[in-house]
Formats: sequence, structure tokens, C-alpha cells
Amino acid sequence: MHSLESTITLWSAIAAGLSLLAIVIAWRGRLIDDHPLCRKCGFDLFGLPEASTNCPECGRDITRPRARRLGNRQPRKPLFWIGSFLLLIAASLLVMLAIGRVRHVNWNQYEPVSWLIRETAADDAATRDAAMNEIMARLTAGKLSDASLRELAHAALADQKDRSQPWFARWGAFIDTARAQGRFTREEWHQYCRQAADCVDFEIRPTIHKGHPIPFRLISRQSRGMPLGVLIAGDPTCEIDNLTLPISPQNDQDHFNWISPGSRCDFVAEQTEESIKKLADGEHEVTISLPIAFIDSHGSEEVAATVTRRIRQVSDDRPLVRPVADAKQQDIVRSNLSVVLLADRGTQSVTVYLASKGARYDIACAGSLRIGSSEFDLGLILLPAGRSRHISIPLAGALQFRDPSSADVVLEPSAEAAECSVDSKEFWGESIFFKNVRIARWDADPLTR
Repeated sequence: MHSLESTITLWSAIAAGLSLLAIVIAWRGRLIDDHPLCRKCGFDLFGLPEASTNCPECGRDITRPRARRLGNRQPRKPLFWIGSFLLLIAASLLVMLAIGRVRHVNWNQYEPVSWLIRETAADDAATRDAAMNEIMARLTAGKLSDASLRELAHAALADQKDRSQPWFARWGAFIDTARAQGRFTREEWHQYCRQAADCVDFEIRPTIHKGHPIPFRLISRQSRGMPLGVLIAGDPTCEIDNLTLPISPQNDQDHFNWISPGSRCDFVAEQTEESIKKLADGEHEVTISLPIAFIDSHGSEEVAATVTRRIRQVSDDRPLVRPVADAKQQDIVRSNLSVVLLADRGTQSVTVYLASKGARYDIACAGSLRIGSSEFDLGLILLPAGRSRHISIPLAGALQFRDPSSADVVLEPSAEAAECSVDSKEFWGESIFFKNVRIARWDADPLTR
């Protein structure tokens, strides 16, 4: 049942019940004396000789128990007429509602804006949609006053801001239409964009060693607004105590451009000579910003999603992550990793592909490629536990003076690599060797074939 219909039905039923009670009380009347009366016919027995045993009116034996009652009563006429009038109104409303239900009357068109706003937060989806249909119909027909539109805009922005409740996405269509009509103020539009930028969150490693990179993770969540999309408009920036640090994605992972719930990307902010010199041990404030473009039917608006976190820097040599060595897990860890080598004879380069199916422990290592007596540094490599991941590392000039058919890949455990993870607490602490890995000719990415 619709909210307006149910509300009127409820109050009409209550009014009808109270009216009937008032009529009964009025009809019974008020007590005006204490004369004895015959309970059967109501004859006044006041002044009757004490020896009388029967009612002079109806002849009933008045000596029997409960044959008499006390007091004459006078009807309450004003209360009777008031009760009758209210009963008539309540009955009329109930009849009107019954006719409306038979004829499928749209009661939303008679509701004030404040009622419609309340119904957009109802648990019932049909009630929410019906209320928004009426709001959009009034907006499209130009039937909303400026005061009503401001009230609706305030409700839409409040709903967008409150992440404790699901976002009613049709508010976005309302805002889009109001803006097209020139009735959504610039201040309201900017607030809408700023609150929509809350679709990105950041995680950062809480403790780092002095001079080490600062790892952080960008996590996207459901956008609350913008029907056409939310686009990352550039690379994130990172400042620690107002000192800007250069940023790069970890390894070669893809950088997502469109905000979609659950997308994530890990970065490292490299410390500079200035930051190493100026930053003492202790807590520091890190500010991460990401430019975001919001796209709707009228164009785009760029704002920055900014988050501030506090981290602690330490200078001692105590490890922040713990290496794990378990002979029982050696074969399991090894089987979760795979290596492919692709050679491009044209550029005399080799690309190393490392893939992880999601081992139990983080694989944090310093990698190297050995071709004969030559060794090539693969840098620090991080493959997080529990997640499938692959990386590619190109080595230019590795085939400059040779044309080998195989090579060795060595992964040495590295605490420094593990500390480049946002949340790593332990990593695999034994070396992993891939002997005589065949070098294939370059034709396609074997991990995406």
C-alpha cells in the first residue's frame, strides 16, 4: 500500500474508532441523580412505597437481585453530534480510498515534497521508485518551486554523502536533469563532484625505514553519482610533510583508468635526497591526491580525491617484515611460480615473465637472469600472497653478443622488496632457482594466449 494511502487509511480508521466510542459515551449520557430505576423498563422508582415489590410500569419483581439500577442519565448531545460528524468524515475518506484503489489512482501527485523525500529512503524499492517518478515528473513539467528544488537538492547531496546507507542512484538522474534546466547551483554541483570523489580510498604502509620507498595502494569503490562514468584523469601525487615524492606503479602492473568497484593498484613513492635529509625519525604526514574526472551528459568536471595518512619512519636495522622458511612449503611455493623467457632478436632483448598463482607467502626478492657467465639484474620483485599476478621485465641488450637457447632465473629473498608492500608482514625467505629456462622467440605474450 502506498505511503499516503496507508497514512490516510490508518488515521481514518483511528478516527472512526474514536468517533464510535464518542457516540456510545454520548448516547449513554451523564448521571444526573441517584434515583433507583427499573433495569427492565427504566421507570423511576423514586418515592415508591417500601412495601412495593413490583414495577408499576412493567410489573417486574423489583426485589430480585440486579432488578434495579441507580441514577437517571442525560444524553451528551454535543459529543454525540461531534462523534457523528467525525465518523462521517472518516467513513467518507475510507470510501474514497477504496474507490481510488479500484481505479488505481496515483496518490503521489497529491503528496508534498517533504513526503516524497522521506519515501526515497524507504526500504521498499517500489515505494522509492514511485516517489522518484513523481519528483522527476514535477521537475520535467516545471512544477517544482525554487524552495522545493533546494529541499530536494539538499536531500540528494545528503544521501550521496552518507556512505552508511546504499546510494539511491536515481538521485543522479535528478541532479543531471536539474543541472540541464539551469536550476542546480554551481555550489551544489561542486559539492556533488567533491562527494563523488569519495569513490577512491588509499592504504599506506604504516612504518618504513629511513630513506626507503613509501608503498601505498589505490582502491576504487562504488561511485555515488555521475551516470556516465568516473575517469582517473592523471597519476597520483604524494607528499610527505609538504615534500613532493616521485611515484611509480609497483613492477609493471596495469594502471586502471575507469573507476570500477574493487579495482586496485599498488604504487611506491621514492624518497628524494631532500626528504632523506629533512625527515627525522618519528611520525610524518603523507598526503596522496588523485585527479578524477566526472563525466555526465553536459561534459566533465575534474576534482582531486585527497587522503592524508600518518606513517612512522625508523632508522634502526630491525626488520619490519619476517622471512619464513618451511621445508614442507618449498615445493608448493615453487609450483605456484612460473617463468617464461622471450627473446627479440631484432632489439637483442629478453623479456622475463614471472607469474604467480597466489602463493601462501609473499614472494619478495631481488631477481637476476644468468646467461652463461653474464648476469643481469631484474631489480626488486614483489608477488603478493593469495593473489594471481604476473609481471614482465624487459632486459635491453641481453643478446648483444650471444644467442642462447636457455638461461637461469634466480630469486633471492629480499626484506627491502617486502617492505615495498603495503601490508606484507612476512615473506618467503628461501632462494628460488629456475634452471635452464628455454628462451622462446618473440611472437606473443604467452600469459595472454
